[in-house]
Amino acid sequence: DYLKKAKVFLDFSASGGTPDLNKRLDAIEDLVGKKASGQEGVKMAEDLIKIWEGVVRDLLLVNSGRPNLIQHHLVEKDLEQAAAGRNAKDIINIADNLRQAREYLKANVNPKIVLENIAINF
Repeated sequence: DYLKKAKVFLDFSASGGTPDLNKRLDAIEDLVGKKASGQEGVKMAEDLIKIWEGVVRDLLLVNSGRPNLIQHHLVEKDLEQAAAGRNAKDIINIADNLRQAREYLKANVNPKIVLENIAINF
């Protein structure tokens, strides 16, 4: 389940990943279900964002030539594909989007909408 969540995020960002917005939104729905709301939905979204922040950290490490320090070794090839063609600024912008998503959750924005916003802004 953890690995699936990381791979969904990497599919968003890989150059050969999921460019189709509808597929991205379907992937979010597959992860959180149709009724991701309330405190349970917030917790689920926070957990997902935490995983994705770890993936972004790994993307920065791969991008800077330090793949030996990544935490997601099982998806190392996916990380390399996702980091290809991106500069550090692009990856930092993704991290900023995830930080903003946490703020939206604190402001009681629907968790599914928060996650869909991440998918749209790739």
